[in-house]
Amino acid sequence: MKKSIFLLSFLISALGYSQVLEDENFNSYPNGTITDWYVVGNPAPVLEALPLNGEKVLKVTVPYSHVPNIVEIQKNQNFQNLWNNRQVGNNIIKGEIDILNSNIYMAGSIGVFDTNGQQIVGIWTGSASSNGPIYGTAKVVKKSDNTVTTYDVMLSNSSSNPVKISYTYNSETGEVSWKTPTNTYILNSSNPQYNVIPNQSIKENKIRLELIHMSSASLTIDNYKTEAISDAALNTSEHTIVKNNKISIYPNPSKDYINIDAKNIKSIEIMDMTGRVVDKPAVSSSVNISNLSSGNYMIKVTTDNFTTTEKIIKK
Repeated sequence: MKKSIFLLSFLISALGYSQVLEDENFNSYPNGTITDWYVVGNPAPVLEALPLNGEKVLKVTVPYSHVPNIVEIQKNQNFQNLWNNRQVGNNIIKGEIDILNSNIYMAGSIGVFDTNGQQIVGIWTGSASSNGPIYGTAKVVKKSDNTVTTYDVMLSNSSSNPVKISYTYNSETGEVSWKTPTNTYILNSSNPQYNVIPNQSIKENKIRLELIHMSSASLTIDNYKTEAISDAALNTSEHTIVKNNKISIYPNPSKDYINIDAKNIKSIEIMDMTGRVVDKPAVSSSVNISNLSSGNYMIKVTTDNFTTTEKIIKK
């Protein structure tokens, strides 16, 4: 009996638990200005707890003074200590956030950053016009030349639509993921174009906003939560679904044609970085992009089983 109890205790310890590092739904704040978050900026952003549908949300306003104006917001200035002192076995960092509305005349990055200030995983949104798309982003290495770059995937085509988003980074394997109410996206070592990066030095969990338009801008969020979890705590069934939906888009960058390796393609759309559709090529495994101007685009591929959106670069 003692052996069974010891074995059960060992297995529970090895599997690990979901360990909350930060959790804020803003309901405990009185209406008005929030002053207990760490903020950086000149001028500093204004944080307000506002009532919405019987609950509270956080509105962040970046006042206009000059362009660009970069501000940063953190719930906990010593997040690195929280991560370093996590329970053994909880090697996946998971962030969750509700994006309720963005008057985005700014670039907004939300997520986990390393000791050099580079974003490891998270989301970004923003454009020179309001209500731009929301993207998942991660720091990766291009397999073609071993340069460090970012991997971006479109999660929502408009930041004016409320959306619940979560993202994860496995510090042991480097695998990253993003989940919305309708889709889950996984990036791991099986990707044909990018290598993920394990063992990155996690330092900060923050919101970084850069004003890029001659106007004030705001971001409204809710249910801001960060956890350290184990592989067992992660929903592996969702990962299995996505891993079975394999797709390869190459070469990337390209100046004329890109190839799409996927089964049962139903439609293809190419969008600019604001989410505007610029081309709807005929369904084919080879797509001509020679008519596009040089720059960054998103290609949306829909098959019988799934839809994926990835960034492409036209030379």
